[in-house]
Amino acid sequence: MMKLSRRQLLAALGATAALGGVRARAAVSASERRFVFVLANGGWDTTRVFTPSFDLPQVDMEEQAAAATAGDLRFVDHPDRPSVRAFFEAYHSRLALLNGMLVPSVAHEACRGLLLTGGSAGTSPDWPTTLAAARRDAFPLPHLVLGNVSFPGDLTEVTCRVGGDGQLDGLLDGSLIADADVPVEPPEADAEALLDAFTADAVARRLAQQPDPAWQAQLQDYDFALARAGDLKTQAGALSFVAGGTMSAQATLAADVLARGVSRCVSIEHPVIRGNHAWDSHSQNDTMQQNLFEDLFAGLVTLMEALDTTAGPSGATLAEETVVVVLSEMGRTPWLTPSGGKDHWPYTSALVLGSGIAGGRTLGGMDESFYGWKLDPTTGERRDDGVRLSFAELGATLMALGDVDPGERLPEAGLLEAILS
Repeated sequence: MMKLSRRQLLAALGATAALGGVRARAAVSASERRFVFVLANGGWDTTRVFTPSFDLPQVDMEEQAAAATAGDLRFVDHPDRPSVRAFFEAYHSRLALLNGMLVPSVAHEACRGLLLTGGSAGTSPDWPTTLAAARRDAFPLPHLVLGNVSFPGDLTEVTCRVGGDGQLDGLLDGSLIADADVPVEPPEADAEALLDAFTADAVARRLAQQPDPAWQAQLQDYDFALARAGDLKTQAGALSFVAGGTMSAQATLAADVLARGVSRCVSIEHPVIRGNHAWDSHSQNDTMQQNLFEDLFAGLVTLMEALDTTAGPSGATLAEETVVVVLSEMGRTPWLTPSGGKDHWPYTSALVLGSGIAGGRTLGGMDESFYGWKLDPTTGERRDDGVRLSFAELGATLMALGDVDPGERLPEAGLLEAILS
């Protein structure tokens, strides 16, 4: 595919919005959109929610599980996962499912790199960092990471982690310095204001005097960081970045951060109280996946309720401004091992909903061998040429939704136009 110009990109999005059955939920522009990314770290079992496979004999489905529908979407229902049903019943018209997405690896780190950056090395910025960088001057913390997984690449200055023990709050209120091994008394407010003004003036003078481009770039990044720090100090009394150890608490914090204009993108890692690859169910698959899915979808319900009831900076609700992306770096084998576990599988699913998304759509699925298949965007029929949904298409689509030209990073990737409203 040719590299997309901005004009070509906007034309493609406009043509997509004219398709029958596609309904725009919001009038916000692409540049105004915010994003929440939720990563189920370790590899989820898609047959427990996203890919009903009761007719495939080689797939070990759960006892008591049943195929269910919400609008035009099919999912797996189970009495021990009521939050899954609640979520699909409430939001099916606003979400799109991407099933059978090929992530050509079965190593956790490589898969996460492929899914989030387009490459297995993890040296390029991930999608939320790229989207945040496009509006870096508009937000104190353009990309806020509530978990451990991120790939900032060469855009580290736009990414911030809250820290597992409240380090970000401690930096803002000075307690982190006061509690250090060699404690330093934070300056009084007036003295701090003088120090800030002196530092900003010194940076400006150095920028005017420094001819070396490398030093210029570092000074500019430092100047940017100073401005962001000043903006954050004004939020320090009203916003805490310590959310607690639940997905629902993290979801509430994400909505608060977006509503206050602190960040464009927020990344959440599930579960919040993290083990190593918590979804990696090589044993006791059914018990682990059941509990994790129930907790995840309870948190997603909390997130969507917060987005629906909170005004965003543009004047619309946050739900009308925000794209929510839920994904996991890999899937799991269709069969159970003797220990009751499931091993790594290079086909996964993703869930996308919110601003700019044409809901009630499913792209792709799993074939008789439990390999992914893809819908033909022209005919709407299943392709039989082995082409599958890719992480690159997802990344390109998210960048288009955020007013970032995907041709810069992914010149060969097409857009998932069927899910764009």
